[in-house]
Amino acid sequence: MYRAPEGAASARLEFYLRFCPQGTVWWDRISLTQVPAPPQRKVRLATVSCRPRGNSSAEENVEEFCRVAEQAGEKNCDIVVLGEAMTMIGRRGKNHCDPDVAQTVPGPATDRLGEVARKHNMYIVACLDERDGAGVYCTAVLIDRQGKVAGKYRKVTIPREELTSGIMPGDAFPVFDTDFGRIGMMICFDLQYTRPAQALAFQGAEIILSPIWGGNETLAAARTIENQVYLAICGYDMRSVIYAPWGKLLAVAKEKDRPCVAYADIDLNDRRAYRDEFLGDMRLRYFREMRPDVKIPGMD
Repeated sequence: MYRAPEGAASARLEFYLRFCPQGTVWWDRISLTQVPAPPQRKVRLATVSCRPRGNSSAEENVEEFCRVAEQAGEKNCDIVVLGEAMTMIGRRGKNHCDPDVAQTVPGPATDRLGEVARKHNMYIVACLDERDGAGVYCTAVLIDRQGKVAGKYRKVTIPREELTSGIMPGDAFPVFDTDFGRIGMMICFDLQYTRPAQALAFQGAEIILSPIWGGNETLAAARTIENQVYLAICGYDMRSVIYAPWGKLLAVAKEKDRPCVAYADIDLNDRRAYRDEFLGDMRLRYFREMRPDVKIPGMD
């Protein structure tokens, strides 16, 4: 579906058949049909600056995050992203796999966050160490407006330090439909590589939410340019920021103001966010013009 430019009176259709000199092209029953305008998709997207220190339990950590999530709810945010490893951060001597760190999903942490999500009718993305049988994963959880776990993502790209501590890698990049659009989640080291964000955008994610311990802001901006997505990051050793497509910085939750919330009002129907002056709407073009058929030696 394409939105006609203001004042348009005609359309020109072109069909391209690439890299197939023996192919045949024909047109048949071409028509244009007017459809109702899509519903509004204005979203208040939020991140937080929050870093628990010196707590003695996972529950204390979760309560700190709940308090700052409450701030996001009071600002009528639609979705907020919280920090990585929330049941472990700041607890001296604790490991990802410790019995009082890793939890089931759903479990105590997601239940408590669900209360906040339900109270404020908002989505929450939170990251914790998830225990599943004998395995432990670094997991980002999507909690819906009713306070229920709507989906989860297990971090795929695990750094050596986490592998040796016992964290297991995930094996998929799922996307999730919300009442305003499709989202995806990345965690920390995923930002270092092009494939996670690309996989999410290829499946239609318009917003990526990323709990992250620390990373490179230049790479964060690059992921939005490469994939024409909005990106909300919640960091500890990296600023908590929100980017628009083309790497435009929309909001920063400043470390000096911790705990605090930063948010940006975005319109997912506004195609100007994706437009290049000369090349047009790059969100529409990008995946159509890439060449996944060309293999990279040693990678495929």
